[in-house]
Amino acid sequence: MQSLLERKVPFVPYARLSGADGLRLSRAAFGVMLKFSGDLLDSMAVLVDDVDMSWSELEGDSERDLKIRDIIKQAP
Repeated sequence: MQSLLERKVPFVPYARLSGADGLRLSRAAFGVMLKFSGDLLDSMAVLVDDVDMSWSELEGDSERDLKIRDIIKQAP
């Protein structure tokens, strides 16, 4: 998800701030948004399950990361 944010068009200038600390901060902020918007929690659980299943199915595929990104982009 972070790599999608870094390459988003139009550009998201804060996506690459502070290196590893910035990544931790954005993950923490995302977690808070999920926690306090209860209607998104079920959608996120379905997305995690879909990505997990696809990750194991695409093992050994050289384009696995690209295919996983497409799955994430298609999620509601």
